[in-house]
Amino acid sequence: MAAGGEARIAGEAAGALLEPRPPVFGHHPFSGTYRTRLEASGRLALPSAFKFAFTDAALVRAHRTEHLMLWTPRGFEAVVDAMQASQPGGLLDPKTRLRIFKSAPRISVDRQSRLVLPPELREQVGLTGEVEVVLAGAVEAIEIWPARRFDDEEGPKLDDVDLLFDTHSGLPTGPA
Repeated sequence: MAAGGEARIAGEAAGALLEPRPPVFGHHPFSGTYRTRLEASGRLALPSAFKFAFTDAALVRAHRTEHLMLWTPRGFEAVVDAMQASQPGGLLDPKTRLRIFKSAPRISVDRQSRLVLPPELREQVGLTGEVEVVLAGAVEAIEIWPARRFDDEEGPKLDDVDLLFDTHSGLPTGPA
């Protein structure tokens, strides 16, 4: 009996050593949608679901005129590296790489997980004045949408996810 118990404990310890490594972007994937207010000054408090990934800085850029994208510094570098790897020959034109970094200013994140979004980026996506925003977890980044635009453009598409779950029969229950 003791030998079986010792084997179980040893197996549990070995399992603890085999924990999966975090994704290349360095944090658990961002997921979920959260509504909050963006102050007229551009100050935004991150919801508790996203605070874990940000210590002192973030990178932000506009995605066209739709929404802002917020990354951890490590996450942004991983995305740029993936873009480079996807190019023919695995090379990204050095000037293009510089432009990517120029388009994403580094901003401070304080100990209460608050940050200030640059005014020119807020204006580009229609986040002027005090406004309701939706923060949407997009795996390695957080999308920051004007709430009304999110409701009009993305909200209906989220309903389509139900169709996938309607056809999902569940995970296997047997041993792996």
